[in-house]
Amino acid sequence: MPIVFQAEGWQIAVVLSLCAMLATMMLTKELRRTAKKRLWLRLGLSVIAILALALLGLEPAYLVQTPPKKIALLTDTMSSERLDSLIETNAFEIFSLNPNPRATHIQDAGFLARNFPTSEIHIFGNGLNKVDLTRLHGHQLFFHQSEPPKGIVDLQAVQSLTLGDVLRVKGLVRGTFQRLAFRANGMLIDSLSNLQDKTPFEFSFMPKQLGKQNLALVLDGKEEKWGVCVLPAKPLSLLVLQSKPTFEIKYLKNFLTERGYRFAMRVKVGKERYREEFWNMQSQSLAPLSRKILSRFDIVMIDAETLASLTPSERTALEKTIEQEGLGVFITERDSVLLREPSLKIVQPFRFRVHRAREQSIRWNQFESPPISLDAIVILPDFGVQSLLEDSDGRSVAAFHQKGFGRIAISLVENAYQWRLEGKASVYAAYWAHLLSAIAKRANETAIQVPSISMVHEPIEFQIQTAINSPHLVIQELSQETSVPLRQEVLNPIVWRGRYWASESGWIAFKVNSGEEFWAFISDETMFESLRKERRRKETLKAVQHNGVEQRSAEMKHLECDTRVRLLCALCLMLAIAGLWAERKV
Repeated sequence: MPIVFQAEGWQIAVVLSLCAMLATMMLTKELRRTAKKRLWLRLGLSVIAILALALLGLEPAYLVQTPPKKIALLTDTMSSERLDSLIETNAFEIFSLNPNPRATHIQDAGFLARNFPTSEIHIFGNGLNKVDLTRLHGHQLFFHQSEPPKGIVDLQAVQSLTLGDVLRVKGLVRGTFQRLAFRANGMLIDSLSNLQDKTPFEFSFMPKQLGKQNLALVLDGKEEKWGVCVLPAKPLSLLVLQSKPTFEIKYLKNFLTERGYRFAMRVKVGKERYREEFWNMQSQSLAPLSRKILSRFDIVMIDAETLASLTPSERTALEKTIEQEGLGVFITERDSVLLREPSLKIVQPFRFRVHRAREQSIRWNQFESPPISLDAIVILPDFGVQSLLEDSDGRSVAAFHQKGFGRIAISLVENAYQWRLEGKASVYAAYWAHLLSAIAKRANETAIQVPSISMVHEPIEFQIQTAINSPHLVIQELSQETSVPLRQEVLNPIVWRGRYWASESGWIAFKVNSGEEFWAFISDETMFESLRKERRRKETLKAVQHNGVEQRSAEMKHLECDTRVRLLCALCLMLAIAGLWAERKV
């Protein structure tokens, strides 16, 4: 059994230093003694005493190979035959998350983490959710999967959308079924027939009314309900500052102004000369820039050359409006000046790397675009920089960083208008909606993001974006109100996260500081059974693979203090000291 020392690095250094000093003093004293009789005995006893003292300070221990306690955790109902064979092995202590007369019932995996910290946990069924897997972090996990669930095993939808936007519902059905129907507020919207093996589906629907919309997927008579909240449109105000006209801004201007966005543009046409244009808003002078002008807009789109040519007073006004009023800045037309101009503190968090020109899809959230030409450069991950868009290889091509209450973003996609020319208007709209909503001014508004499918009696992870200092959240469920604690993000101070367990199905309201209500739908625990099993299965597989655990028996290693070694060291120290004392008396 290998011997190791439990002392930390600094403790080892202190012990060895003191022992070295003590050894020098003792050996020097012995060598300088006039009487040389029994010198080697004295030297030997001194060395033994010093070594014994050093070993006591280094806290010796040995590695013990002990088989861990094996735990079987049943996450779903198990057949009697399989449970019998598991019991007959007599190798597991069996626990179950569901009531089972032949297993110990527990509420969650936290019980195992608290009572069996070094156990080997074998998970049977469809796995655990993310919260329970987090509780079991550090344990040896083995996953014995049941047969993959059949039914709706994937569903992609939003929890809220703006009036006028198209709601898209995408997903996957596993197994053989006759018909899948999509309903909104009780009305049939679309359907699919003769579903075989793995069938992807996509339905679309444009809500005509504000407020709560009840949705449902009906698979061979089994109805799965959820909801979406339709919010009023809030057209943004954009200011575009350009050193020259571009196709990208031309098509973006037409696209946004048709949808009611307020749009102002200032284009440089000569030295100290600008052309100013306005749509859906009153005209005003845009030169020179000041905080009064900038505060009227939600987003400023500016190219690198214009950014570099701003006067010190204009740059100060821009930075103050970003930091204090939450203005969003979007840098377009990336130029080499962005990389070589040291005075542009506004873009310093972004670091770039030359890659290669390519044609790839770009991805955000759960959306993937058709291929588009990308420049030979990528944005490097860095502290405080959050990616907005990635290419199909996972490299960032658009990102933002937080500056006070505002956000500064940059995109390397400079030809998104190609999608519009190719007739892919929905892709073009989704691209700009994602970017603009991510960076728009949010200093005076509160937004709440809740999972599109939230279940009763299961953890609901939600996110709040607000400029309110220390927001107070109350969730109203039926007639009961519950105050929920929030956790602030370190890198993004306007984002707060929380967790809530709903006790009833239906609509619940989120209220921040007794302000506007934000609605979310809670599905009944009998809904989306296959979807929840599939998500648990994927989360458990991911956790097992992340821990690097192979599906085989293994022995746990742990440190045990060896009291016999310490007693031996103490005995040697006492005998050596006694011998040195006795030698002087003889």
